Amino acid sequence: MLKKLCISALAMIAVPALADSYWQYDGQTVVRLEANGNDRTFYIHKASANLRRQGVPSGVMLFDGQRNGYRYSGTAYAYPAACSYGVPYYVSGPVSKNQTKVVMTGRRPLDCNGSKTIPVTMTFTYLYSD
Repeated sequence: MLKKLCISALAMIAVPALADSYWQYDGQTVVRLEANGNDRTFYIHKASANLRRQGVPSGVMLFDGQRNGYRYSGTAYAYPAACSYGVPYYVSGPVSKNQTKVVMTGRRPLDCNGSKTIPVTMTFTYLYSD
């Protein structure tokens, strides 16, 4: 019995519980961050009115990447109005020392094939955790 209890306790320690956290993006959109080890994924939780007008629904992926120390890097997704899918592009940037802000930069596509781009800064500010 004691052996089973110890094994169960070790299993619980070896696999940490993951809690989603919620962040503000673009001043109005709420995104959900899923963190698993060094992997980081932001999903739109509640799209701003501006994003909804562009046809971007809640639930779509906004960023998929990794955390390495105090930096995030990976693939962000733009949702141009003419496209029925997210157009991928590379972004990277620092995490604040208190871990409540992530600022990534890249070149966001303006069209479906990514031939026209503009510089973009994506700022995520921590709101709360589940």
